[in-house]
Amino acid sequence: MTDNNMIGGKYRLQKLLGKGGTAEVFLAWDVRLHKNWAVKKLKKEGTGQKLALGESELLGRLDHPALPRIVDRIEEGGCLYLVMDYVEGESMDQVLARKGPQNGMQVWQWARELAQVLNYLHTRHPAVIYRDLKPANIILQKNGRLKLIDLGIAAVCGKKPVPWATREYAAPEQLKGVQDCRSDLYCLGVTLYKTATGKLPGRMSGRLSRVRRKKRISGLSRRFSKILWKCMEDRMEKRFRSCRELISALEKCPESRQKNENASKTYRKHFLSAAAILLLCGIGIVNSRQEFREKEAAYADWIRKAERSVLAGDQSEALQQAILLCPGKMEGYRLLIEHFKRDEKFQIEEEKLLLTLLESGGEELKQQKGYADLLFQIGELYWYYYAYGTEEKSGESELSDNELTRMKSAIPWFEETAVLEPETDQGRLAGLYKETGIFYRDLTFHIREGTEPGEYRKLWNNLHGLANELEKKDCLPETVRLELCRMCIRAAASYRSGFLAEGITAEELSGFRNSIAAEAERIRPSSVRGETLQKEIRKEMYDGG
Repeated sequence: MTDNNMIGGKYRLQKLLGKGGTAEVFLAWDVRLHKNWAVKKLKKEGTGQKLALGESELLGRLDHPALPRIVDRIEEGGCLYLVMDYVEGESMDQVLARKGPQNGMQVWQWARELAQVLNYLHTRHPAVIYRDLKPANIILQKNGRLKLIDLGIAAVCGKKPVPWATREYAAPEQLKGVQDCRSDLYCLGVTLYKTATGKLPGRMSGRLSRVRRKKRISGLSRRFSKILWKCMEDRMEKRFRSCRELISALEKCPESRQKNENASKTYRKHFLSAAAILLLCGIGIVNSRQEFREKEAAYADWIRKAERSVLAGDQSEALQQAILLCPGKMEGYRLLIEHFKRDEKFQIEEEKLLLTLLESGGEELKQQKGYADLLFQIGELYWYYYAYGTEEKSGESELSDNELTRMKSAIPWFEETAVLEPETDQGRLAGLYKETGIFYRDLTFHIREGTEPGEYRKLWNNLHGLANELEKKDCLPETVRLELCRMCIRAAASYRSGFLAEGITAEELSGFRNSIAAEAERIRPSSVRGETLQKEIRKEMYDGG
């Protein structure tokens, strides 16, 4: 490919990643946002275009970390281009070719992950049937998580499906033109059988089929084997009724217990100690004042221990103990959030822990005076620090890979803050975050359908409101300030045409970018992340003029 092989004025096609009968997929560089995308190229006629348009419409309505986003659609030079997330990793069939059959624990983990994303699709309104689950359409990302690709033949219940399927994995009814959510369970069973054995189960019926289904699949427990055979029943009514039922069955497998036993020693210790205290709190009868005073004293001791702790693991454990003793008190949650921010990465395991502890607080926690502030702090934790979706690589691309995921994850927390305290400064700020996040979340819809009048003017006002926080709050952490600067500068460049169309002048745009860039220059980064962000802001300003 040549350097000037641009599409849409902003995507430079770099290399061919793969091709099929109807499409070619390229790695593309976004010269404005400075990140990689995958671009699917199709000719503007025939089945390929029909599949691509269906995929574009479908993905525009879905939002799940195991599904790619389509962020742009371009018609140019007699071809249709779909711009989507670039998913780094290997397809499952490549993993099998390189490593051979996988162990039972790994197959179980993938089974659960795939069942969860299928459950998400099947519980949409109307339900979405994937229809082509197979190893080639599953990417194992560098972070170990799976992502489904190629939703071209996925079907919405109630609509006539495209007559297409991979025969070796398709359910019997699919080959007859019938579609049902349980068809995906059949494909899942065949796919998991292939990952466990390295071969396909083949199609059998009658007595031989019944005999085979009593056999234990190599490397899997007997219970897990029975689950896969049930997924692969020829008759739909004999399979699981739903993915939720399948997930429930998977949790009862020996592999599930093995997973828990193989969890990290530190996490296991923390979880078990917290669970023990939760049990004691649940069954204890705390009626007397003496017991109440003892619990209060123990809570204070755990808080002091957390504040004195040097090791992160000790501090985390102490805060868990404190929260589970008095789940309605705010201080433990506040300190735990500060603890999560310290390394500037809010990890998945930390998220699970926080959500579990919040649930233990229940209605008592929600009635506390500082609850809205707690929600706001959690919103900021997601917006600026959430690590889900980041790639294990250095450099500027690491910082932007999960920007949209962070925003989308923060929206409900800011939304609830704004509802609880609509008249306070914090409530109004939460509203600005929420509205900005919603604009980015719905970006695919905006690209495809266009925006309502005033949407860019609203975004402009929200960006100004967020930028004002930079002037009012010098105490904000440097990475938060720099992330906010980068977002404002990028938005002013990326949506320039939309802003201009709604009355914002070129001079206003230029002045806004320059003032934000000057604010970023005032910051003296003390961390590698801060330095990288500042360099990226300078590059944005240079490229955007």
